[in-house]
Amino acid sequence: MIRRSLSALALSLCLALPVQADPRADAEAIVGLTMTEDLFGAVMTAQGPIIASAIQNDLRAQGINLADPQRFTAILTEVMLSEFTRRMQEETVPVYLNAFTAEELAGILAFYRSAPGQALLAQTPMLTQQGANIGSRVGMELGPMLGPRMAARLEAEGIQLTTDPAMNQRLIDALR
Repeated sequence: MIRRSLSALALSLCLALPVQADPRADAEAIVGLTMTEDLFGAVMTAQGPIIASAIQNDLRAQGINLADPQRFTAILTEVMLSEFTRRMQEETVPVYLNAFTAEELAGILAFYRSAPGQALLAQTPMLTQQGANIGSRVGMELGPMLGPRMAARLEAEGIQLTTDPAMNQRLIDALR
């Protein structure tokens, strides 16, 4: 009887002790939950036109003209997405380990495993894609006003961004 009571007491003490957090495992779990192929696919979709344009310009400089740059970008995304995701996850774990304490990592992971955290994770690709679309639109709207502001600052502060002063003036004129 006493032996059984002592065993029960020992078991209850063990259960009451806080579980030691494994910061690396928590960081890996957080990164695995947050840096997904769905997320990076959403970013690639939102940035597709910019990526397609850059690729098309690079290839054109090599004498290669793409008949369907969007299809090229879609294939590129399909080919690279899983490896890109794996590498991003792998290289981001140390960032989390340096940025958060073991207790913070455990709390963050607990949030992501909660119902609100799961809801956030489920909507993150859409939020990211919409945010990228909004950012592109806002950037395009700001573009026309930024050139003249930059030109005025370059002139007012005498900032030289080219090796040739005449070329710097051409830059200022182009920004206006």
